[in-house]
Amino acid sequence: MEKNKLTFILVLLFLLIIFNSLQTGAYSNKLEDFILDGKNVQLKLYENLDKLKIIPGTNVVIKSIDGSQKAYLVNDKEYTVRPYQQEEARWFIQIFASKAEDKANNLKKDFLAEFDEQDVQIIREEGLYKVIVGNFSKKNEAESFSANIKKAGWQTWVIEDKVQSSNDMWLVIENEAGNIVFEDYMLHCEGVIRFKNHLYNGNFHFLLKDNKIDVYNKINFLTLEYGLLLEAFEDVSNMTDLKVGAILNRSRALNIILKRESPYVIDEYRGISKLNDNIKSAVDQTQAKVIYKNGVPYYQYIDIKNIDQMYSSAEALIYDNLSDIEIKDLNTTLIENQLIDAKIDIGLKYKEIRQLTWSGPRILNIVDLDITMDRYQILPFISNDKIEGLAPLCEVVRAKDALVGVNGGFFNYQGKPLGAVMIDGTMVTEPLYKRAAFGITKTGEYLIDNIEWRGVLKTKDNSMIIIDALNRKPNDKSEIILYNQYYGTKTPVFNQYSKEIVVEAGKIKTVEEGGLIQNIIPKEGFIIKIFNESYSYEAFQKDRHVEYTDVFSQIWYQKEITNIMGGGPKLISDGEISITSVEEEFKKDITEGMAPRTAVALTVDQHLLFINVDGRQPETSIGIKLKELAQYLKDLGVKEAMNLDGGNSSQLVIRGHVFNNPSGYRDIGTGILIKKK
Repeated sequence: MEKNKLTFILVLLFLLIIFNSLQTGAYSNKLEDFILDGKNVQLKLYENLDKLKIIPGTNVVIKSIDGSQKAYLVNDKEYTVRPYQQEEARWFIQIFASKAEDKANNLKKDFLAEFDEQDVQIIREEGLYKVIVGNFSKKNEAESFSANIKKAGWQTWVIEDKVQSSNDMWLVIENEAGNIVFEDYMLHCEGVIRFKNHLYNGNFHFLLKDNKIDVYNKINFLTLEYGLLLEAFEDVSNMTDLKVGAILNRSRALNIILKRESPYVIDEYRGISKLNDNIKSAVDQTQAKVIYKNGVPYYQYIDIKNIDQMYSSAEALIYDNLSDIEIKDLNTTLIENQLIDAKIDIGLKYKEIRQLTWSGPRILNIVDLDITMDRYQILPFISNDKIEGLAPLCEVVRAKDALVGVNGGFFNYQGKPLGAVMIDGTMVTEPLYKRAAFGITKTGEYLIDNIEWRGVLKTKDNSMIIIDALNRKPNDKSEIILYNQYYGTKTPVFNQYSKEIVVEAGKIKTVEEGGLIQNIIPKEGFIIKIFNESYSYEAFQKDRHVEYTDVFSQIWYQKEITNIMGGGPKLISDGEISITSVEEEFKKDITEGMAPRTAVALTVDQHLLFINVDGRQPETSIGIKLKELAQYLKDLGVKEAMNLDGGNSSQLVIRGHVFNNPSGYRDIGTGILIKKK
């Protein structure tokens, strides 16, 4: 067994090494490279400028290209960027000055006849022609030579002047007082800057070329889309027209990016000075829709403002005014490769899928179990076998000798499950907001559905106690709570009235009521804690025989459920996408946006799937939206599916080793295991 395990792991590691060595060339065309680079666009905004006035926004820091030097610019103050060449002190010897140019020329000839290797110049200054000798970097050198030629009868004056340095020119930033606040060969900054009456954001480079300034601006593609639509449609309020403009601009910009080399010159982009909600909404609502013709992004101008006809959609207007085109939605999977398809054991496979989407790369890990083969058991667990506890998933998998482990449902910071959990026929925690749960029946059937629950304790004469919750504090005094072995050794103590009914082996052992009550929880039983004095339950006396039942919603109750792991929301019902996040009262921080995700699914052809999607790692895997995950599962032939916990909890362990790349390793409170029977 150990040999097979080692072979499996070595094969997978080999495949991962091969992938990493090929990864940079896997997505070779320009669209793929553009996406993998984060859809960033390097623009050349201006070139051949003598100087440039800039007004920074808040927290703008000007830096050298390597970041070793920096200076902070003051918000809303004007600065000047200009070329600069340092001056240095030089010393010269003046030997003659006259208003007559011919006299100066004659004197120069006479001097060179005597000192033929000297540097002699005639300069015109203050109406005089001056004969200047030498170009000395040190004053004492000039004074020494002056003394020599003076001995030869020449009149001399040693003068100092400032000349431009022989070094290369630099770029400087001057404040309003003309003081230089920063200088370097190349300037870099990030943030929001206004120049030439336009507001820009992103990363900026100011470069010196042939003593002129070029300005570069690196922005994300979405910012470019906003700016292009703003420039052309600032005064348009019709949303259909704005959406048409957004699709046209996106198509044009993408056409430029795919056909030309960076940096791109797009004259119509003039920043985002007057960005408004209408512009943003039009771009966001048409996200990734691009006009294609002959297999490439295509642009043709449409005079939208002079079209009188009313259209129901932006797409209809475009199709009616452009011929032989197709509007593609790039917000799909552009490339998908199955990197690994490996056998974990008989009827149990691991697959790794690599995708490239419009939003970025994505890694999906899938465990595929053929449930027609009666070789395995699926078991939920809570860490440390207690209601509160956290543990590394890989340690749990090893300790319980499981083949596979995935994270389970949601839990709080202490590890307490937030949703239904049942282990080997014993309820651990109750459902939350009737959320979806994964259930396993006594006969080995699997269910994924929304769940309701109540516990019922009754006597032979049908007197009943309806139990509201499990192993937690009451939300109000009307709730009745059941505590079992998963809570701990004793019931919690509350400074209020309560009645505790201790049940062991189907018989009431003790009944106690009052304040500050606490009893030892029997290993083969439980304790019912009642907080409302008006609930007498006189039929439940010591030594009475009682029967406890977990009552679920109808389908679950009929199937004799023995194990449950809650999660949610539901993703697929009867083979159709049905995301029940609103009904299950999930907040947007869980349901919206790209995130690492884990899901469990049942296919039409009797396979149980555990799907793990890495996320929050832009260079390798961006994560997935619930809608995208649901669509992917539907395409796999899934008939029922639900979401489990995600984020840093999203983990997959095979034979004790973590096989996904979590966004941040996190101990978990709940999970699901696959074990051999």
